[in-house]
Amino acid sequence: MNVLLLGAGYWGQILSKNLVELYPDIDLQTWDPRWDDPLGRAEKLSRSSHVIVATPAMTHYDIVKECLKKGKHVFCEKPLVLRSAQAEELYALAESEYLKLHVDWVFCFNPIIQKLKKKIQKGELAPLRSAFMNRLNLGPVRYDVNARWDLLSHDVSILFYLLDDFHELRGEFFDWKLNRSDIKTPSDTSVGVVGIMDKDQRCMGYGSINTSWEFGEKVRDCWFQFGDEVVYWNDAKGMIRYNDKEEVHSDSPLHASIRYFFENSVHTVNAQKDLTLKITKFLENNVQSEELR
Repeated sequence: MNVLLLGAGYWGQILSKNLVELYPDIDLQTWDPRWDDPLGRAEKLSRSSHVIVATPAMTHYDIVKECLKKGKHVFCEKPLVLRSAQAEELYALAESEYLKLHVDWVFCFNPIIQKLKKKIQKGELAPLRSAFMNRLNLGPVRYDVNARWDLLSHDVSILFYLLDDFHELRGEFFDWKLNRSDIKTPSDTSVGVVGIMDKDQRCMGYGSINTSWEFGEKVRDCWFQFGDEVVYWNDAKGMIRYNDKEEVHSDSPLHASIRYFFENSVHTVNAQKDLTLKITKFLENNVQSEELR
């Protein structure tokens, strides 16, 4: 398997490590736009069947499009793009060429979130009624997207994943920058209030999302309410508590996401299109809540 990893920054290095853990015999090449020759990318791309994109978000559209046009299956770090029209174009291109296009919504591959999804599908849990979600840490700082697209998008992806096709989200978001004199970095904090709506636009539930990369401690906890049952999830500890019982799950969501891309068919992988479009449309439609000044 010949794989080209585009981007060797913070997340690119994590992807590289996990790829080698999963596939020790992988033929893995890397290319980084910060120091490698563009001609070298074309040469490495020609020798690859699969491409992993871990470059800054604003480069994704052009890079993913180029890779698909050259007949490569693509695994892209989230967000795929910041505009749903571009996402639709890329998926249409992938489908026309019968190629995989996978976006790494990694928390949708978390074993606890997948367990909750299965319980909902089996009728063991009522539909999601409310959610209160915290995703806080000190760094890493992103320079290509703000906290909404970097952090809060994870929680939005979880909510859409847990909801069925008969419900959707509406919301308002407020983005804030701690050091507003720093013109190089985007907003480091994003707080959102969401409503869970049915197809008749009746509010069936609600939630709040609190995210920041300017908090002094890593906090990853969520409270979900399914009907009258409350489930607590602490992702930092891999722990879930419901019915007065605690369970710990240690399986790697990133491993699961990577294997999903490599080991499933084009049809199965590209079924993720609906989730990506929902997330992208939801986040782009809230541009009116720009940075507080």
